[in-house]
Amino acid sequence: MSLGVLTAAALAVAAAALTLCARVLLRPLDAVLLELCRERHRAEFWTHMVTTCMVAGTLVAALMGVLAAPAQPALAAASLLRWTLLGIAAGLAVVVAVVAAMGRRGPCPPPAEGG
Repeated sequence: MSLGVLTAAALAVAAAALTLCARVLLRPLDAVLLELCRERHRAEFWTHMVTTCMVAGTLVAALMGVLAAPAQPALAAASLLRWTLLGIAAGLAVVVAVVAAMGRRGPCPPPAEGG
């Protein structure tokens, strides 16, 4: 198999993993953020921010996998997949840590009145 086909397959698996992760994570995360932020528009902003950062972080990890890839096509595709999945796991760890810290701190204070 050529490097292009293996790379495309590795990226398809990584994209499927990221999509599955986002689908499973975002609805409960939105509910938790709504509870913490107390306003729908704030919770939606942070949910979209998490989604964007997860995708960007995964892409950065995938690019690092391309840079660290060995010369053999099968090993290069495996390296790309490994780095991409590590990027997803690291992104989830950051989300969990931040939401846990927000939960310990308590709900967000109400916005200041006036100006």
